[in-house]
Amino acid sequence: MGRVIGILGDPNTGKSVFTYLLFKEMVKEGYSVFRQEGDPSAPTGPWYLESLRHDLRKKTKSSWDEKKVEWVRDSLKNLRKVFDYVLVDLGGGVPPKERVTRELREILESVDEVILLCPAGRERECFISWERELKEKAPHVKVILKCTSDLYAERSEFDPETNKCVLVGLDRRLATNPPEHLTEAIHKIKQTLFPKRR
Repeated sequence: MGRVIGILGDPNTGKSVFTYLLFKEMVKEGYSVFRQEGDPSAPTGPWYLESLRHDLRKKTKSSWDEKKVEWVRDSLKNLRKVFDYVLVDLGGGVPPKERVTRELREILESVDEVILLCPAGRERECFISWERELKEKAPHVKVILKCTSDLYAERSEFDPETNKCVLVGLDRRLATNPPEHLTEAIHKIKQTLFPKRR
């Protein structure tokens, strides 16, 4: 059975770009990995990141319903049977009121671990709130990494010894041509958290 890894965090922290870049890095090195859209009401899949067609994305947005939640949850259950790793780009909740929404809670039933992304300057409160809600609403889910998403710092960095993670440049406009320091940090994250299965 494969591991299902959710990418979680507040809105506009670069979850989709991070998921896209991590997926590409894993594919490049021959991992058995699948990238799943976890928020079909507001999709930010590769087709959007590679084209930045805002008009098409607006047309694909829709409200949540039970069928969409079921589809994502059931897809994850089936994908884990086939792939070693499933990366799922999850929605950002409704902070500060409610990060783990009812829909997200149901989807998290099929998720093993999460990587949290929080904005620079508010990361402490953001991480604490996500962890508190996850403990309360999805206690089986393990947080394996917390990264600060910073649009203005000089460089991305990931230190496997301390687990310090700062990601710079998780901007949709840079998804197809990310800065080298961001690619290097994501490579280190992949090497540390996701050993290649034989």
